Amino acid sequence: MQVVANSSFALEFLNGAIIWIFILAMLTFASSIALRSFILFLGQFVLFFGFFASSLTFSTSLIIFILVIQTLLTLYLVYRIQQAVKYNYDLIREKTHLQPRDITTKSYTGTKFTF
Repeated sequence: MQVVANSSFALEFLNGAIIWIFILAMLTFASSIALRSFILFLGQFVLFFGFFASSLTFSTSLIIFILVIQTLLTLYLVYRIQQAVKYNYDLIREKTHLQPRDITTKSYTGTKFTF
């Protein structure tokens, strides 16, 4: 018995992956703007337009590569958001004198422009 690869399944999977790439890209765009991270924004910008360029040529290997890179960039962004939340939590604990001063040793503000 010979097994024949079903190309409609591959196309269906790729269409579903394209939708998830687009959703991840939009969430990463918004989060990189909120975190004021220029490097993440620039990387996402390049991936976003690379994704559209690859979808016009229908290059399956390029779309899969962009899917992997987009997933890694989104995971890195989630890590950066976790760092920002931890920094804010530690700053609040220092301001309310629940832990010794570490972040606010040089100034009392503890503000950061970017994370």
